[in-house]
Amino acid sequence: MGKWDNIVASSDEDERLTGTPPPDLGLPKSLLLTIPWDPLCEEARWALTIHGVSFIEQSYPWPLQIFAVLDYSDPFPHRQQTQVPVFVNYKKEVYKRSTTDIFMFLYAHSFNTPLKIYSKPEALFLQEYFHKNLTLAVVKIYLHIILSSSYLCKKYLISTVHLNNLSAVLSTFWPIIRIAMHLYFDLSKSSIDKAWTTVEEAFDKVGELLDASSPQSKGGRHYIVAAQLTAADISFASHALLVLFPNSDEHGDSAVRGIGCAAAIPSLAEVPADAAARVRALRASRAGRHAFEMWRYERVYSSRPDGGRSFPSKYCQKNNPWWSKSNGLPLKLIVYASILCYTLAWIMVVVFARNSVFSFGFIQIVVAIAGFSAFFGGTAWEMRARQLFFNLRGRFEPTERDKVEAAQAAKDTENANVVLKSKKISS
Repeated sequence: MGKWDNIVASSDEDERLTGTPPPDLGLPKSLLLTIPWDPLCEEARWALTIHGVSFIEQSYPWPLQIFAVLDYSDPFPHRQQTQVPVFVNYKKEVYKRSTTDIFMFLYAHSFNTPLKIYSKPEALFLQEYFHKNLTLAVVKIYLHIILSSSYLCKKYLISTVHLNNLSAVLSTFWPIIRIAMHLYFDLSKSSIDKAWTTVEEAFDKVGELLDASSPQSKGGRHYIVAAQLTAADISFASHALLVLFPNSDEHGDSAVRGIGCAAAIPSLAEVPADAAARVRALRASRAGRHAFEMWRYERVYSSRPDGGRSFPSKYCQKNNPWWSKSNGLPLKLIVYASILCYTLAWIMVVVFARNSVFSFGFIQIVVAIAGFSAFFGGTAWEMRARQLFFNLRGRFEPTERDKVEAAQAAKDTENANVVLKSKKISS
């Protein structure tokens, strides 16, 4: 069995998942690259945990995950990897396209357990529906709320970064990153209003599915599509985190202690009043109550002697370079002093040598390219720069799997159109 646990429903009063840890075979742990608050990353954590997979989580603040996941890209001329989660199992097999890939891997290796996350095809369809409709919507709402307050930014986006070197980089460049998040995720008022509408429609859909089901456990709980926990329940509850804001102060430790990104979730008291009213309505809905049931009873996993989920050491030397000391003060001094000197140089040129502005700018570009080549030429950073530039060009060739999926999507669309046309004719 190796890395897999025997997962059984306990007879305890709260029916939490328990399991017998697998024997220590000396196998290396798997690796999971994440962003702390990302709903897809929480999906992956949840699935790995309940399947008993021990993994090291390397968590990165947005957008610093890009520089880590680029290493797992397909070769040129295919699109380079910039998204998380990325899962690398103990055989060094990489699953990076979507959490569905990770779930499929786990499902294919779960024949020794009663846990079947795709026991019904509807579970996969709903998971993909949540990915397509909910992922960006809940992220927009969450970031809009957090970025509205410097206090919330520091508490839930900056202070929650695990490694000192990443925390130093994030805090140093935070003014720029904050603006970039607003632009990249389109946090305009119209976009946020549309996101709330999308979330409310998805909650209504899940509520209807739950009302149509019957109690499936001794505790009287319902599941969305099957008689047990499936990918649909995991996916929905993982997305609902960012709009329901479960926290220990309101709901107790038992409701949130299994949630992998609980430290990045604010309490309702910290949410602006207009958003808080909508959160309360979602919490009171049938789908909202279901999400809380899933966190309380299905997210918690018993302690594992072999470690389960672990993190890179924040005290090792490579994660504590000299410039990250004192909360990144050396890095801040270097960056801010460089920006100041560079700005003063441009002011001097514009004021006293206006005719040389073009020449000065050209010289700066040449010096920057030469400096980058001198310091980073032949290193992994040069390769990452090439990968990012390639992505910005936007000229990609599809992989073989891209072609297969595109053909299947076209076939599904064609079949759906035929069914729709036949219904119209019969009516």
